[in-house]
Amino acid sequence: MVKIMYIAQEQERQKAAAELAGEMGIQVLPYGAPRAAREELEEAVREAEGKNVDVIMAQGRILAILRDLNCSIPLIPCYFHGEETVAILFYLRKFLRKQPDHQPGKRYSVALVTHQPLNINREMLEELFRMELRSWQITARTAEEEAAFFRKLKEAGTDVVVGAEQYQRQAEANGMLFFYQAGVHDQEMMRKSLNIAHTVAESVAALKQNQRELLATVDYAFEAVLTLDGEGRIVLVNSKACQLFQLERQAAIGRNICDVIPQIAWEDIHYILHEGGNLFGSILRMENQVMVVNLTSLGRGNEITGAVAHFTELKQLEQMEATVKNQYYAKGHKAKYQFGDILGESMAIQETRELAQRFANYEANVLLLGETGTGKELFAQSIHNASLRQREPFVAVNCGALPVSLLESELFGYVDGAFTGASRKGKKGMLEIADKGTIFLDEISEMDWQGQAHLLRVLEEHTITRIGDDKVIQVDVRVIAASNKNLRKLVEEGKFREDLYYRLNVLTLNIPPLREREQDLALLARHFLVQFGEKYKKAVELTPAAEQVLAGYPWPGNVRQLRNFCERLAVIAGTNRLEADFIIRQLEGVYMIRWDDIAPRMQPELPSTEGALAPTEKEQIVEALNQAGGNRQKAAELLGISKSSLWRRMKKYQIGERF
Repeated sequence: MVKIMYIAQEQERQKAAAELAGEMGIQVLPYGAPRAAREELEEAVREAEGKNVDVIMAQGRILAILRDLNCSIPLIPCYFHGEETVAILFYLRKFLRKQPDHQPGKRYSVALVTHQPLNINREMLEELFRMELRSWQITARTAEEEAAFFRKLKEAGTDVVVGAEQYQRQAEANGMLFFYQAGVHDQEMMRKSLNIAHTVAESVAALKQNQRELLATVDYAFEAVLTLDGEGRIVLVNSKACQLFQLERQAAIGRNICDVIPQIAWEDIHYILHEGGNLFGSILRMENQVMVVNLTSLGRGNEITGAVAHFTELKQLEQMEATVKNQYYAKGHKAKYQFGDILGESMAIQETRELAQRFANYEANVLLLGETGTGKELFAQSIHNASLRQREPFVAVNCGALPVSLLESELFGYVDGAFTGASRKGKKGMLEIADKGTIFLDEISEMDWQGQAHLLRVLEEHTITRIGDDKVIQVDVRVIAASNKNLRKLVEEGKFREDLYYRLNVLTLNIPPLREREQDLALLARHFLVQFGEKYKKAVELTPAAEQVLAGYPWPGNVRQLRNFCERLAVIAGTNRLEADFIIRQLEGVYMIRWDDIAPRMQPELPSTEGALAPTEKEQIVEALNQAGGNRQKAAELLGISKSSLWRRMKKYQIGERF
């Protein structure tokens, strides 16, 4: 139910208003102000605000003072209506006829004194009651002003004053008759005023509810929000703003924003309110706080009615940026391969895989060395996905695929206008995007000397500076670098920085070429044929002889070359089983070779291990291992077989690591 407060001097009026409101089903809180003094009414307003009153009803002097107080609660005047004025004049005529000096036919000059303008049809009433009527609005606030007002009435030729009871003394002191008639149509006047007050109160209550809902919504904002009127005064302030600027909400409302936050320039507020502009991204410094301010004008059509100010702490923006970077900028920068995706049963690949898994548990930089196509990025992604950074970005950059002039801008980013052709919005560098995660620098040997120097600074200081900027950005990245060249040799030739080499070469992983993984070749070929068979809706397999042919080719492009060749086989295969002759023709046609030139160089097999020859083969292996001091590579060379073939036979004859 809405709440209406009725403030009056007379207790009878207060009581009558409360009783009538009860009959009408309206809640009225009567409040007495016997003296109609300013301090009385200030207390009345405080009580109304404390009780969440929707509107205040008042009349005469009380209403005028409440307006002087700039009361925040809507005021409803109790006006005299036309019929009340007619009734008062009717009783006034009777009053005048009873005066001792009354002269029949005399036209009295009557002053109708009110605090609010009185709307009457003066010509009609003068003709009806044979009086000269004049409406006077009293604005006096002090006794001196009041006395002057009534002297002015006398000087104007006033015979009779009609007004509130408290003016009787002043009227008679100036030699004028005074008339006051209480209770004339009071109930009807009050009923109309209560109806108006109730209608307004319902609208005010609905508006308050909307404001509460709006404030509740704004209070959930993570940034400080202040809404201003057309003069720059605060209309709404949310909880974050109260907390940030140490404000009391009610105390801040109505004050100019520049008084509340002196660091804001009035020129900016004036620009927003009078020119309809917007200011975004302004920096505001307050003691130990740095905030970003956005100011936007509000209006209806072409009319500017106010503005809204948003304040965001810089540290909060930085946290948001980190979150956005992880969810947006790093989108697509994800490592998809795991160690389980690295296929192979050979001793060489098993040892490499196990070592890489140990590297994943540490934060040190990793240097991957291996020929083209051995799977260096596969290892890099697997290391990242097994590390504590697995939920953060994995950013891969091929240093050899970008021109030297562009590589630095890709790695470190740039600001607007850094160079000709630069994006107007600037651009984040890959190192910045990889923050908290891993950056994989493939073909690191192709980076120029200047880029190497900048990368060294990143590794040493964990900071970057965008091209064209002087701002230092903190980054936390793990670097996995890869090269198919001998970096040590490049250092000796002066083509690669020695200090950077040692910074990168903390954990070194040598990835074996496919020719040292003879045992894995058939396994990989079968895997790729199944993979591409599903893609092209074919079931393709190799005969044992065909696998032997594949094993005889050196595969200088390693696993990548084998994968691409298997895709070709799946595409052009006209039968499900691929024979050796078909594989030879494809190798000769694709790689422009003569198989007869390659076949003689295929590794010879040891004698059959069946029957009486088996012990001799085992003895040969043990003897070779003894001569090589346990070094499997040297032992394989003594036997004339590959290292992987040696490992298979050691496994077959159960020859242990220490044989």
